[in-house]
Amino acid sequence: MKRSMVIVSAMLLCTVLAGVALAAFPKEAHKVEGVININSATVDELQMLPGVGPGIARDIVAYRQAKGPFKNLADLDKVKGIGKKKFEEIKPYCALEGKSTLKVIK
Repeated sequence: MKRSMVIVSAMLLCTVLAGVALAAFPKEAHKVEGVININSATVDELQMLPGVGPGIARDIVAYRQAKGPFKNLADLDKVKGIGKKKFEEIKPYCALEGKSTLKVIK
């Protein structure tokens, strides 16, 4: 019984330490090139933008569906989760029309 509790405690400690380590060292941002048409991109495609995860990508699509196509890139800052810093980070990779050419580079 005591041995089982020691093993369980050790496993719990390892799990906690692993979580702390992951929080201390956030995932490195990937590099991209090209542009993405924010008026036609899917949730999956929008997640290629640096710092854009599934939540923000869904919010971009929801905003577009509710308000219509983006008329200018600055309207992205009206999307929940996109502040000035995030907007400046993704702006060079966004377009309002044309073919999406955004791709992740190594």
